[in-house]
Amino acid sequence: MLAAFIDHLALRPADLLAVKSYRPQDPEGVTALLSHGFVPVVTAMDHTIELDLTPDTDAILAAADRRWRREVNKATGQPDLTAVFLTDPDERLRAFDTFVRMYAALQQRKGFSSGLDTAAYRDLAASDPHLLFLEIRQGGEPILVRIVHTARAVWTDFFTASDERARSTGAATLAVWRIIERARQEGASRFDFGGVDPAGNRGVFDFKRALSRNVIQSGPTWIYARNAFIRRAAATALFLRSI
Repeated sequence: MLAAFIDHLALRPADLLAVKSYRPQDPEGVTALLSHGFVPVVTAMDHTIELDLTPDTDAILAAADRRWRREVNKATGQPDLTAVFLTDPDERLRAFDTFVRMYAALQQRKGFSSGLDTAAYRDLAASDPHLLFLEIRQGGEPILVRIVHTARAVWTDFFTASDERARSTGAATLAVWRIIERARQEGASRFDFGGVDPAGNRGVFDFKRALSRNVIQSGPTWIYARNAFIRRAAATALFLRSI
């Protein structure tokens, strides 16, 4: 299959092909990549925190840090704080627009850059049946939007954004907890937090680690080019960019 895929692409000598693996591959897949000259590149960004969903929710919560349990109890004890899963296409578009506004404000507040093209992604995200949209509302008003990719075995946290009101309510904790409950109900066995950055974003890392300490490698990125020099140069550049 990989050979047919490469033949179909008809790469020119200077073209690059990158395959990003978000899960560890099976031995046959790794063998195929190595056999065709792909070069694996592992960086700090190729790591995530994963939660085992096979225990029941009481056991999952009991294994979490005390502060995480406290935040869950705090959030679930607020009657004006609700979690709403959105299925209507118009509601999903509206929620995505809310996410964009919150995400832009968050970028300005924290000063980070992002390669997410929200304008290009808007219609794709809203219509993708594999994406779960969750709004946390306070008094009926959205204060947090979370977008999660769903699959048979693994649900992966993709994007989240919130406003200042969410911080004092425990909205982020409630969102993750409701998604975990939903994932278990639909038969998923693992929840992927979508990456970790303890050096650059310690607060978010600590939030995720309070629920699970299972840090795993989610990469690597496999680099291919017909020209061996270009292949090695691209792999080296990708590695150095992450340092």
